[in-house]
Amino acid sequence: MRGPEARGVALSGVRPGPEFGIEATATLARVGNRSRTIDFEARVVCRSAPARGPSAADVLDPAIVVTRARGVCVVPKPAE
Repeated sequence: MRGPEARGVALSGVRPGPEFGIEATATLARVGNRSRTIDFEARVVCRSAPARGPSAADVLDPAIVVTRARGVCVVPKPAE
């Protein structure tokens, strides 16, 4: 098994639509000679509350983590 489930992490799903407030972060996790490893995370920080009005929302505390990812960026070799 691979992915978050293998590490014992439960992530929530998000349906498409305007009823969520999403926050995304990127953290530089590792710096190599020519590569950079970056960790990404997206969280739902608020949900709409249409019963209170068309623009009302509830802030979620704690925020719900919906996805995590890791990316590697290769930096070009300096010109000599």
